[in-house]
Amino acid sequence: MYIPELRPVVTLPSNTSIETIFEATQRDGAVIVANLISAERVRQINAELDATLDGRGASSTIAYDKQSDGLTRRLSSLVARSAGVVDTLLEPQLLGWAERTLDDKSLQLCSTQMLEVWPGAPAQTLHTDEGNWPPFLQGPYNREVQCCCLVALTDFTEENGATRVLPGTHRHAINWLELTEVLPSVPAEMKAGSALFFTGKVGHGAGANRSGAARRGMTLTFCPGWIRPGEAQCLSVSREFAKQLPQRMRELMGFRSFYQVLVPGQEPFASLWQYEIGDASSALEIGPIR
Repeated sequence: MYIPELRPVVTLPSNTSIETIFEATQRDGAVIVANLISAERVRQINAELDATLDGRGASSTIAYDKQSDGLTRRLSSLVARSAGVVDTLLEPQLLGWAERTLDDKSLQLCSTQMLEVWPGAPAQTLHTDEGNWPPFLQGPYNREVQCCCLVALTDFTEENGATRVLPGTHRHAINWLELTEVLPSVPAEMKAGSALFFTGKVGHGAGANRSGAARRGMTLTFCPGWIRPGEAQCLSVSREFAKQLPQRMRELMGFRSFYQVLVPGQEPFASLWQYEIGDASSALEIGPIR
């Protein structure tokens, strides 16, 4: 099995173009964009998430990661919990890069999760995020069906368990599910507000937290509009709440059908995820049938 030569994760400035970010992730599988969101936005998101998390211990929300020995706290459905997360999801750099990576302007949210790694948590096994869709898993031979932006909500250091990456592995057919050896990796160290952009095929995993404080980040993942996403985003909010969201946010959550041309010469139509033989967005006005 060929393993790429180990190299650091490149960090790009906040004003980097979408195309340059895309080129970096195509080359390395992952890249850090410094200061994707402001310190004020970081404080806002942390405060909004803390309102849900206060009083809950490690591994008390959503599923608990058995690999973490109960020392990782997770929270999903972040659109329903944080206006700051909504603003972050609509950042032009992020959406533009996701559309470019997936080659799909009808992309949708796949998942939104906060991950808080507590002191003493062991390192996570390296893996890729496309494991939910095995036919697309093997290296460069299939198209990308997921991409991820991991936003640091605290500083990420090697000591506190910064996500570790093996750059270049997205270009090789590594069977991560059957891998028994421990592969080398590098920490994606970054300041709060910075973000790690990475493809669904690159090997990565949370590092061991050897510090005395928790490390918090949030993963914002996208997938094409024609595939089943990891989370049922549109079920996490009421119709009234959804109507108050920006239109683009509603579309990303699933309040939109997937359009394609099935007959030559025909206009694209809502062929997948219909509601009442029409676009799924009509559900916000029509409401449920029963």
